[in-house]
Amino acid sequence: MYNAGLLLNLRSILRVAFVSLSVLCVPLPLYALEEDFRVDVSVQADKAAPQIIWETLKPVIRFQINNDKERTFIELAGKIQKKDVNLILNTVKVTRNPQGKFILRFDVNSPARTAQFESVDEKGSVHTFVLDIKFPQWDLYQRMLSADNLRTPWRISPGLSYTSLSYNQTFVHPISESNITAKLGLQYFITPSVWDIGFSGYYTLMNLTSTPSTLKLQFLGINGRVGYTLTPKLSRFKVRLMSGWYYLTTISTARIGFQNVGGPLLFPTFDYVISEQRSVGFYLKYAPMVGGVSSASLSNAEIAGGASYSFPLEPYLQTFHVNLDVSSLNLTVGAAAVQTTTFNLGIGTSF
Repeated sequence: MYNAGLLLNLRSILRVAFVSLSVLCVPLPLYALEEDFRVDVSVQADKAAPQIIWETLKPVIRFQINNDKERTFIELAGKIQKKDVNLILNTVKVTRNPQGKFILRFDVNSPARTAQFESVDEKGSVHTFVLDIKFPQWDLYQRMLSADNLRTPWRISPGLSYTSLSYNQTFVHPISESNITAKLGLQYFITPSVWDIGFSGYYTLMNLTSTPSTLKLQFLGINGRVGYTLTPKLSRFKVRLMSGWYYLTTISTARIGFQNVGGPLLFPTFDYVISEQRSVGFYLKYAPMVGGVSSASLSNAEIAGGASYSFPLEPYLQTFHVNLDVSSLNLTVGAAAVQTTTFNLGIGTSF
């Protein structure tokens, strides 16, 4: 059996962590994935052209969504000393601060392009600056954009896990089990990278061991939820907050277990993109049970947390993930108090 003191500490830690992260998730530092992408810029002009001091000729790729329109661009920051010289970009005068600093923006829609702007002095002399812009990582950048935009708004995620659990119920002999659990998730993206709805469930598919051998339990859990992504598109950190409804029941040939309990669900997730197909993720879950229990209270709840690692597996053109979860469930059903601790180690995929 699992240590009760350890279980109590686990529940307390998860509850405090859930509240803290839920409050603080909005101001988490964001590191845009486009920070990994830079272009090479070369500038050519005639010898009589005014001198420009550039901050860098390896600017970072920027990504922006405005009125549902996506834009990939660079910002070139420079400084020109002569006050009697104006810079013209696309027939528009470029704004400079009192120190002569300015910023030029150029769209990047291909692996290579040219652009130009002009300088005009008070005598009317015009000089043309020609920019050669090369984006060596264009193909990789486009693949990441395509993955984030999704080829289809639907995502199906099947999986299997090894489950080890401890079940305690008033007037019933404590039960320890190891099982194979089947999992299935269905997700629909209402707005790519922002809003989605999802349904997921799990079911005890096979009992491997049970102590005592005469008492066996199967679990069926289903939840529906709405999710909102708090971080920008292509951010290396992904922070999502989900809320919905959770349903849980047990199946047994003996007079043990509980039936048809449920309640609201709070489910924040935190993901970090390592590379194009590799990422690590963490989640917390808090589900207070208000249906099927003796009384609605914070103590009648399931608290869970877990971590996952996603990776590509050759020769399959698919991303797989392994996950480790721990959960604690406490219920009062009629005159019986129920306490369950569960550990899961699983593997799954998404398509």
